[in-house]
Amino acid sequence: MLSENKHLETSEKMEDSSWNKIFRKKFNPVCDIEYQKMVKKNTALGSMWRKHKLLYGDVCNEDCMCVSDLKTLCENVIQDSKKSTKFNIDSYNEVGFVSHFHPRFYKKVKEGYPSLNGAIILEKLVKMWKKH
Repeated sequence: MLSENKHLETSEKMEDSSWNKIFRKKFNPVCDIEYQKMVKKNTALGSMWRKHKLLYGDVCNEDCMCVSDLKTLCENVIQDSKKSTKFNIDSYNEVGFVSHFHPRFYKKVKEGYPSLNGAIILEKLVKMWKKH
């Protein structure tokens, strides 16, 4: 178990490259909304990044389609958080941005603004969430 925790800690340290800055910029607000203070941001981003590498590869840019599949990117965050900390999974209450709000409104915003890339659409959704 200790070696598994050590693996999670080291794999969450993502190098500071331009694509990494883009990934973090895109998903920092998602972590702030969905996980608030229940999950450490680096743990959430690390979990999402591991899923991104499996699905989209190890580069993320402004046009990466990963934003359209946010629910899948986030599906292991709680489990990974439980492994890397003394996180009590029973105390986590889903906020609903990832599971309900994003899936419902991403396609609508994309249809309304087809020229926008996924990163900008996500920014719009975050602003919409804050107003709702």
